[in-house]
Amino acid sequence: MDNNTQPNTPQQPPAPEPQSVPVYTPQPQQPAPAPQQFPVPPAPVGPTNSGAPAPGPSQKKHLKMIAIIVGALAVLGLIGFAIYGLVFSVSKEDYTEASSVYNNVTEKGSASIRSLSTFSYLSSSSTDTKISNDIEDAKKDLEAYKTENAKFEGLKALRDGDVKQKYEAYSAKYAAYTLYAEDFLASIDKVYSAYKICNDSDSTSSTSNLGAYRVAVGQCITALDDAKDVRDADLKEYVKAITESFKTLDGVLAEYIALATPNQYGTDDYTRARELRTSLYDINTRDASTDYSSNATKHAKEVSPSTAANELGDILREKQTN
Repeated sequence: MDNNTQPNTPQQPPAPEPQSVPVYTPQPQQPAPAPQQFPVPPAPVGPTNSGAPAPGPSQKKHLKMIAIIVGALAVLGLIGFAIYGLVFSVSKEDYTEASSVYNNVTEKGSASIRSLSTFSYLSSSSTDTKISNDIEDAKKDLEAYKTENAKFEGLKALRDGDVKQKYEAYSAKYAAYTLYAEDFLASIDKVYSAYKICNDSDSTSSTSNLGAYRVAVGQCITALDDAKDVRDADLKEYVKAITESFKTLDGVLAEYIALATPNQYGTDDYTRARELRTSLYDINTRDASTDYSSNATKHAKEVSPSTAANELGDILREKQTN
């Protein structure tokens, strides 16, 4: 060690500076606020996770009443569902019943259609008695069809969506057909009466007495006038067409009868008489009869319920066997 070197003398740490001590000044004390009062919540009805006390007797009674009501509603719901199933479900027996009604309806409907078809053309060979009987039979067949068809109402099978759709399509055709048939049967009496009178006037045309012939034509026109407002559209058009023909014929006869010398060759009357006789060939009622037959057949097919009835029968058989 170097003798000249002074030994390390530990140095004294600097004395800490004196800290100023804060002087505490006591504050006047404020009175503590009074605790706020809160409403005490009612005890819960049922048990809680917080370990609240069990409900009292009145609350138990309330719970019991609710349970009874809920149970009663559940029972009523089951009963209602069962009733719904009984009322609205469709069984095979229901389809069988509907098929039986359907068969009877189509039988009566076919009879009615056949009866009307006998009037698709007008025949002068028919006697008054036959015409009257045919009309009466057609009316009876139509009423029998309507009576049988009414039995569809209330059948449970019609609650089936597929069956209902086909039934509604059939019902629309049924309504159209029955209206057509009713209008026709309310009209055919007057039209046939006029037709017979006019046909008798044609037989008078073979006589040489043009005066008598014109009287017969006049009677025909009067009978047609009585039938001009019939309800059936095809018969009404037929009456209008032959009325025009017979009025034209009456005009020709009136002019011919008025000629002084229709048979004296070389006279103006003779020339005019020939012209009038030629014009008679252009007057006929055959075209009106042909048009009527065609129109009546067409319209009868348009309103026929047969196709829709067949589709209804098909769906009933399908439901019955599935």
